[in-house]
Amino acid sequence: MDKIVNNSNKAIKETDKIFEISEDYTYFIPDTLTNYEQYRTNQTPLVIDIGTSQTNAGWASDALPYLQFSTQVAKFRDRKTSRNVIYIGNEIYRAEAMSRSNIRSPYDSNIIINSELLEYMMDYIFLKLGVNSSSIENPIVMTETLCNPNYSRKLVSELMFECYNIPSICYGIDSLFSYYQNNELFENGIVISSGNHSTNVIPVIDNRGILSSSQRLNYGGFEAAEYMLKQLQFKYPTFPSRMTNIQAQEITQKYCHVSLDYSEEIERISKQESRQDDIVIQFPFTPIVVEEIDEEELKRREQMKKEQGTRLQKQAAKQREEKLKQKIAYLEELEQLMKLKDEDEDAFKEGLIDYEMDDEDDLKKTINKLNTYITKANNKKLGIEESETKEKPVFPLLDIPDDQLTPEERNQKKRQKMLKASYEAREKIRREKEEERQRIEEEKRKEEEKRLKDPEGWILYNKIQERKKRKNQLSDRRSQVSQSRMRSIAHLADDEDLAPKRRRRGQDEDTFGLNDEDWSIYRTINKDEHSDTEEEEVNQFNHLEELLIQYDPEFIPQAVVEKNEKKKTIISQLSYGLEGFNEENQAQQYQVRLNVEQIRIPEVLFQPSIIGLDQAGVIEIVNDALKHFSEEQQNKMVKNIFLTGGNINFPNMKQRIINEIRGILPYKTIFNVNQAKDPILDAWKGAAKWGSINNQIEFKKSCITRQMYEEYGHDYLIEFPMSNKFLNF
Repeated sequence: MDKIVNNSNKAIKETDKIFEISEDYTYFIPDTLTNYEQYRTNQTPLVIDIGTSQTNAGWASDALPYLQFSTQVAKFRDRKTSRNVIYIGNEIYRAEAMSRSNIRSPYDSNIIINSELLEYMMDYIFLKLGVNSSSIENPIVMTETLCNPNYSRKLVSELMFECYNIPSICYGIDSLFSYYQNNELFENGIVISSGNHSTNVIPVIDNRGILSSSQRLNYGGFEAAEYMLKQLQFKYPTFPSRMTNIQAQEITQKYCHVSLDYSEEIERISKQESRQDDIVIQFPFTPIVVEEIDEEELKRREQMKKEQGTRLQKQAAKQREEKLKQKIAYLEELEQLMKLKDEDEDAFKEGLIDYEMDDEDDLKKTINKLNTYITKANNKKLGIEESETKEKPVFPLLDIPDDQLTPEERNQKKRQKMLKASYEAREKIRREKEEERQRIEEEKRKEEEKRLKDPEGWILYNKIQERKKRKNQLSDRRSQVSQSRMRSIAHLADDEDLAPKRRRRGQDEDTFGLNDEDWSIYRTINKDEHSDTEEEEVNQFNHLEELLIQYDPEFIPQAVVEKNEKKKTIISQLSYGLEGFNEENQAQQYQVRLNVEQIRIPEVLFQPSIIGLDQAGVIEIVNDALKHFSEEQQNKMVKNIFLTGGNINFPNMKQRIINEIRGILPYKTIFNVNQAKDPILDAWKGAAKWGSINNQIEFKKSCITRQMYEEYGHDYLIEFPMSNKFLNF
C-alpha cells in the first residue's frame, strides 16, 4: 500500500519520503464456506478470538483462522427497500457509504456489553463457517480480556447456550493463550500484552497466570490512533480534507516507531538536518486544472470586454435619450393643460383628474420637476457642470402662535416642525463630517512635515508594525496595554462633570451614553490604538514598495521578507519542511508531515503523562508486578519476558523494553525478552492448540458444560492456567 509518488508541482528532494494514504480500504472476505460435516463428525472445537479491534474465527485443527475481520457491526434502514440492513466486519467497507456512518461495536472499551451486536457477529461467523444445523454441536473456545467482569461473561454464555445450544464453552485470556502458543510448557515468566484498548502485565508462576499481581495501563492502539488524529488536527487546523480514525490508525501502525532515547531524538528532530527523516503523507485530492492563457488570448479577451462595455454604454445612452423625449412630451402636455385654466375651467379640472393630479399646486410642482430634469439632462449632454446650491428651507408658520392659525395651518405647522428637526439633524451630521475631514487633513499635514524634517525618524513600516503589535497586546486581557485601556475607560466614565449631574437628578442607574458628549470618551481612548488613516498608510506603504521594485531590482518586499522569516520558524519547518508552505502547490495542501509524531505516539506507553494520563508507564508497572514476588521467583520470571499484542509490532519496541528493563533490574541480572512470532494471531493459535486433539483431556476439564451452566449460574467459569479467576459474588 505504501507507494512513493512524484509531485510535478514542486521539486521534491530525494530525501523526502512521500506516501499515499489509503483512499479505499479493502479487506479479504472468503467467498467459499468450510465443510461443516467434516468438523461436526470429529467434534473439532470452534475457536473464536473476539478482540476489540479484530475478530479471528476458525476450526482448532486449522493452522490459521478461516475468518479475520474487524469487530464492527453496521445496522441501518435502507431507504430504497425500507428494510433493515446489517453488515458485519470487512463487508462494511464494501457496502454503500450509509453503512460507514452507522458503525457500532459490541464492546465498551474492552468489555462486551451489547449482546444484540454480538449475536449478529456470531450469526455471521457460523454462516461463513458453513454451519447448516439448527444448533452448534461443536465445543467453543473463546478468548476474553484480563479480569473480564462476570456480567460480560454472563451475556456471552447466555447467548451461546440459549441461542445456539452449544455443548460446552471454554474461556481464556487472549494474552496467556498467546504465551501458551510460544511457550507450550507455560514456564515462569512475565507477559506484557499491548492491545487495542489497554496494556497488561501478567506474571506467570508455577504454570499459572497470577492475576492478583497483574497490572494495567489504559493505553492501546485505539488511544494511540486517537492521539495521532488530535496531533494532526492541532498541527493542521485548516486541513481541507477530513481525517478519519481509520486513516489515523493506518498512519500510526505504519509510520510510527519507538525511540530508543526519546529526549535525544526530540532534540535531533528540532534541528533542520533531521527534515530528511520526515515522512510526508499524501491524502487523496482532485487537482484543480488551471487554464493557461497566453498573451494573445488575454488581449483578445480585453478587447471583447472593452467592446462589451462600449455597447452597454450606447444602450444606456439610447435609453436615456428615449426617456428624455418622453419627459419633454409629457411636459408639453402638462403645459397645455395649465393653459386651459383661464380658457375652460371645467376642461382644466377634467384634465387634472385624467393626469391624476390633486390640484393646481400639484401640477405646478410636477412641471417644475420636469423642467429641472430636462435642464440637467441637456446640460450633461453639452458637458456643462452644474454646482448644486440648495436654498435653506423656510418654516414661516413656526413663529406664529397656534391661536392665530386655522386648523389646516396648525397641521402644516406640525409638519414644518418635523421637517426642521430633520434638516437640523442632517446639518449637524454634515458639520461633524466636515470637522472630521479637516482633522484628518491636519494630521496628514503634520505627518508630512514630520517626515520632511526627520526622514530617518519617520518610518512608515515601523508605525504599521507598532500598530499591529499594540492590537495584539489589546487582545490579551492580561497585558499591560489592555489593563491601561480599561483604567482609562473607568476614569473617563467617572468624570467629575458627569457624576454630580447624575446625583443632582437623583438617578441611581448608569446613564452613560444618553448624551452625545459621552461617546467622545472613545475618541480619546482610541486616539493611539486605532487610526482612521491605517488603511491609507498600508496602501501608501504598498505603493512605495511598488516604486522601489520598479527602480531597484534588488529590493525585496516586506511580505516576502516576513514569509521567509516564517519559514525559518520551527513550527513551519515541522509542518511544511524547509521550503515552507507553497500556496500554488495543490498537492501540498493535502499533505501532512510526520516528524515528532513518529515517536511521540508510542512513547506514551512509557510516559503516559504526555497525554495527561495519571498512570505509570509499562516499565514501571512491570517493576511493580515483580515486587510481589521473592527474589528467587523474580530471577526466574525475568528470564522469560514475553511480548505480545498489536502494539508490539512498533519498530524498536523490543530493544527499548530491553534497555528499560536493564535499568530496573539489579546489576548483572540475567534476563531475556522474547517477542511473539505473530503478536496478532498467536492468541487464536494458542487457543486452537489448547483445544486440539493432542490436549483433549485438559481441554475438556476447562470447558463449561450445559449442566454446569444451569447448575452453577450463567457467569460460571472453570479456572485453568490461561483463564481468569472466578469470583462468585
